[in-house]
Amino acid sequence: MDGNIINSQDVASVVVIDDDLDSLDFLTTLLTRRGIPCRAFWQSQEALDYIRDNPVLVVVTDIFMPEIDGVQLISVIKECRPEVSVIALSGYNQSYLRCMQVLGAIAGMSKPVDSDALVAAIDRCLTPRAAVKIYEN
Repeated sequence: MDGNIINSQDVASVVVIDDDLDSLDFLTTLLTRRGIPCRAFWQSQEALDYIRDNPVLVVVTDIFMPEIDGVQLISVIKECRPEVSVIALSGYNQSYLRCMQVLGAIAGMSKPVDSDALVAAIDRCLTPRAAVKIYEN
């Protein structure tokens, strides 16, 4: 079995990464039921390869994983794809989540995840910025 699970289209704008398959299943089921196409990975290196090669807009990732931890993962994502919004998840101390935000994550959320808060954060990331009109005299 490879390190990814396709939950939606071949190319999805949201990537979910978690080495705990139950958490991964919960997150991807939540998102697809809310109409958010996503692609799920349980191995962070395969997720990074996908993120480098595809038009990803949002990454939802666990912080503590065996292959590549959250610090490394967010750093690499921000280096190769600075436009990608990252939402960090952790079942541990809140200070880890604050550290992830310093590294570039737009949000940090505790596990178990508040479903509505996660979907709202992703929706904000996926909503195109309102066009600003500049009027000249």
